[in-house]
Amino acid sequence: MDKDSLHHGHRERMRSRLLKQGADSFYDHELLEYLLYYVIPRRNTNEIAHQLMNKFKSFNGIFNASEEEIASVNGMGKSSAMFLKLISDICSDSTVSPATMAEKDLSKYFLDYFENVSSDLCLLLNIAGNYEIRGKISFTKSGVLTDVNEQRRIVELLLKSDCNKISLGINHASGIFLPDKNDLAITRMFAEKYTCIGINLIDSIVCFEKNTVSLRECGIFSF
Repeated sequence: MDKDSLHHGHRERMRSRLLKQGADSFYDHELLEYLLYYVIPRRNTNEIAHQLMNKFKSFNGIFNASEEEIASVNGMGKSSAMFLKLISDICSDSTVSPATMAEKDLSKYFLDYFENVSSDLCLLLNIAGNYEIRGKISFTKSGVLTDVNEQRRIVELLLKSDCNKISLGINHASGIFLPDKNDLAITRMFAEKYTCIGINLIDSIVCFEKNTVSLRECGIFSF
């Protein structure tokens, strides 16, 4: 198999993952790699993304760098640097503030998020202060229960978000809205294992169609 075929297969897997799990399931270097697909059609943008992150440390570091500095990274060039600076300009023009919500709004938030989702997806909200959402992490039930690397990814993203509270939404694509054994296992994992790093689970909410069940209100766990 030639290099072009290998890159194409990897890109298709990345696109599929983005569609199924959303951008929140990506590390920063993976998001950068994906963005570069649009201006670097044939090269391995994973390597380029790593070089950019190693040099500038973060998206903010890249966006605050000059076009010349970005273009100097091996594999970039003027057009790719202009593309990233354009994204930087668009982001800097945004005046959207972090989302905030009251505790009672969590169920509605998860219902709205899962409205058109046809898989058993989970969403973890990173919450700080007065219910300010610092970030979102999506993952599958099977992935988080069986994949150590997926568990490690979630911990790293939580630590990076500097949050001290999390809320878990669990989508039931079919069946009934009552919690099943996997829902309980996932909830137990977040309720018990993450307190040691200063992150507390405030609720776990199961969603099915227009119905929700709060495990906190059910008294199943001592949140």
